[in-house]
Amino acid sequence: VPMAPFKTSNKLLPFFESKANTPFTEAIQNLRTSLLLADPKAEPCVILMTSSVPGEEKTTTAIALAHSLASMGKSVLLMEGDLRKNTLGQYFDAVPVKSVEHADSKTFAESKVSIDGLGFDLMPGVRMVTNAADFLSSQEIKGLIAEARKEYDHVIISAPPVLPVTDARIIGQQADAILYAVAWDETRTVIVDAGLGEISNSGLELTGLVLTKIDGKKAKSYGGATRYGSYYGEYSKGYS
Repeated sequence: VPMAPFKTSNKLLPFFESKANTPFTEAIQNLRTSLLLADPKAEPCVILMTSSVPGEEKTTTAIALAHSLASMGKSVLLMEGDLRKNTLGQYFDAVPVKSVEHADSKTFAESKVSIDGLGFDLMPGVRMVTNAADFLSSQEIKGLIAEARKEYDHVIISAPPVLPVTDARIIGQQADAILYAVAWDETRTVIVDAGLGEISNSGLELTGLVLTKIDGKKAKSYGGATRYGSYYGEYSKGYS
């Protein structure tokens, strides 16, 4: 997935609403296809998106994937999995949702909102008084995800990075597919290996790695006629 064609989070939603045809959107469509074909028996419903460390564009990718799946006519719920930072709030700050002290103080229907123009529903984070890891391990969150399974074709959970906190490994126990974002030419191999080790040690099976933040010009200078250099350098010239 090449670098997103916007610099700040408040530009993401207008970009999707414009329905721009760019290498970024094409890459997300490729990711969507690979995900849906990963298991020949059934499409994954609950999809977890995580990474090794912050700053690997996993949240942007999760939002883009939700939008792409919704554009196929799928019913999609995007859930906040980072109860410590509520990262999705940086992108959906205009959504009129009140934070609450306990997640069970609202019903499932009351907790979600529809994102106009993008075609999917959002379940933002809540302000917790209990430890986030304890809540994510509870029967309450399992019930919440089970209810979401009944209502949606796909539930995408944007979780915190694996190395700083345990949250993604806990939520991953409820997921049908786990996507792992790795920032191209940025995240060191030893960091990726450590994160993947945590996933494996938790008994989880990774569905796939998503190479994010690819700089087409830099990739071309590195590889000449290599896959990333040619595809994101030459092929993308046809897009505005």
